[in-house]
Amino acid sequence: MSRAGVFWILVLSVVLFVVFPYRVRTGVGLVPEWGGGEGGDVGRVVWVYGGPGVVGAVGEEGWREVRGEGVVGGRWGVVAREGDGWVVRGWDGRVQGRLPDRGVPFVKDDRLFMVGRFGRRVWEWGTDGEERGMWVHAGMLTALDVRGGVMAAGEVGGRVVVRGRGGEGVWEGGGVVYGVALSPNLSLCAAVVGLHPQQVVLLGIDGGLEERMRFVLDSSFRRPVFLSFLSDTLLGVESAQGFLLVDLRTREIWTLPLSSPRLTAALGADLHLVDHGDGPGRMLSFISSLMHAVLFSLPLPPPAFSGSEGRRVFLRHPGGVFSLSLEDDV
Repeated sequence: MSRAGVFWILVLSVVLFVVFPYRVRTGVGLVPEWGGGEGGDVGRVVWVYGGPGVVGAVGEEGWREVRGEGVVGGRWGVVAREGDGWVVRGWDGRVQGRLPDRGVPFVKDDRLFMVGRFGRRVWEWGTDGEERGMWVHAGMLTALDVRGGVMAAGEVGGRVVVRGRGGEGVWEGGGVVYGVALSPNLSLCAAVVGLHPQQVVLLGIDGGLEERMRFVLDSSFRRPVFLSFLSDTLLGVESAQGFLLVDLRTREIWTLPLSSPRLTAALGADLHLVDHGDGPGRMLSFISSLMHAVLFSLPLPPPAFSGSEGRRVFLRHPGGVFSLSLEDDV
């Protein structure tokens, strides 16, 4: 094990044991790297991460990364450009299918999509290379979220379109949609719309996208705005002042001093994970929605990735991949 690996295991163990205010048992381990190789048995994949030019997977037998221009991936494998198209390979390196070069592939909810070059067409592909569906939008896409068979899309003209659950709903608010997010129980769609000022709109999916709630952001980002449901009743929104948390039951809004959020995950009823910051200021923070506070933060020196699966937290550090287990102490 490298010195960096030993250092981070010690740091994470001390922080979790001394600072963590919940009645849980914690375990920290360094996941071994596996070579995979064509025909190798890589085991069940439990976490997939990625960024520009890299995608990785953590499996039962270890972790592996694949690098290349435009690579994306899911639990089923990796999509990479080869020749005049895209090739889908399993994590064991075997070819599963091939995709035509119609645009840029991306993965949402472990499903494989491709957005066309003009930003109005979206295709879904099977990992065998077979086309599963195609959708045409009235305006250029600016935001997209997919969860449990439901797709929410935002367009330049201010439209929010939600497809699934046996039909299609459209909400028109004007301006530009800068972000969309679906709640875990698929009852709500949240959208960031407008510019001066930007607003967050909550839409009921089963009610034909009926507006349920609206509040103003003191922000004017001319780019996609991070928006995420931390639970069915807790919404997180990026703002100029920090990370806004909205309790959808009480409509209470409070702000945590976290900038540039990029990922959230629920670890418990009121325990949540937020990956935020840039460059040397990149941090992984554990927050309590009950206490309205940041419990503690860990530095994430670049290049780094984070995520969770159930009550396991994964960190991809320069020292390797770390797995943090959180189990109820009863």
